[in-house]
Amino acid sequence: MRKSLLFFFFLSFCVSAYAQQTLDKKINRIFAHSSLEDALYVLLDQDSIPLVFSNDLLPPKDIFVAFRHTPLREVL
Repeated sequence: MRKSLLFFFFLSFCVSAYAQQTLDKKINRIFAHSSLEDALYVLLDQDSIPLVFSNDLLPPKDIFVAFRHTPLREVL
């Protein structure tokens, strides 16, 4: 029982550390006349950012935004 609790604690710590590293990743992108869905897919595919989102909840507007050495936590 103690070993499994210790393992669970260690695992949750590792996941938290990975999430923080991901949020600190610098983004260099320009999204011009892109939908928010397309922009999220670019981050997902080209920048290897692990994202989960529902297309049904995204507004159908085009966006124009530029990021230069911007941490992912600010981009999102």
